[in-house]
Amino acid sequence: MNNKFTLLDCDDDVVLFEKDTFKINRLKDLAKNYIRNILQQLSYDNQGKYLGKSILDNFKNIAIGKHKITSNEFRYSYTTTCQLLKIGSQGWQQGTLKIQVFISPLGEQLDEVLLEFAPDQVHEMESCLDDLRKQIQI
Repeated sequence: MNNKFTLLDCDDDVVLFEKDTFKINRLKDLAKNYIRNILQQLSYDNQGKYLGKSILDNFKNIAIGKHKITSNEFRYSYTTTCQLLKIGSQGWQQGTLKIQVFISPLGEQLDEVLLEFAPDQVHEMESCLDDLRKQIQI
């Protein structure tokens, strides 16, 4: 297995998870919106009492004793197996997809999603010169 991840930056490439397919740009939007929606859910204490703010609001100011820590970014990372179809390629390539979602609870930065792919097998392309070398050696 190859552990070298490369950034997926072509929005028209396609990712296949079992039976579901997504273009890269659509998968980024879905991942960002899903994580943001989870973080915007209401928070409750141990007894089920509503705390008056969302989970994301709780991350805005975290206190350790009297010291307040302002969180300017929430990061979610997930790795899964999938297949990738790159524009101009010969077919589907199996491998591992790493999804990283960065959410700014303070809204100071734009939310971002990075997708990286590591193929299970690296297909090295033979050059035209390799064919010529083979013919010369005969």
